[in-house]
Amino acid sequence: MEDAVRTDEALTALESGKQGSSIGVVVVGGGPSGVELAATVAERLGAKGEVEVLTSGGEILEANPAGQREAAGKALTKNNCLVLTNCRVSAIRKVHGPSRPSRTPATC
Repeated sequence: MEDAVRTDEALTALESGKQGSSIGVVVVGGGPSGVELAATVAERLGAKGEVEVLTSGGEILEANPAGQREAAGKALTKNNCLVLTNCRVSAIRKVHGPSRPSRTPATC
């Protein structure tokens, strides 16, 4: 519950501070928690945001049955999430200034 409250507070802060510009959110991990978080954030932000899901595997929800992977992929696509596979995160850094022109992370 504490994580959900912190996530809500962070999204509220982003929404109030980014009037008129797109909000970029990157979710690291294509497992059940990462997929659920990405879908929830994308649904909340709507057209105001861009959500990317980075997963080190070849697809999201690799340990789940194929039907669940397919349904999750469709839900993410419907919410305009970009899924990047075979992507390992080696560093996270704060970026200042306008959002990047491309939705593709520089190092994937």
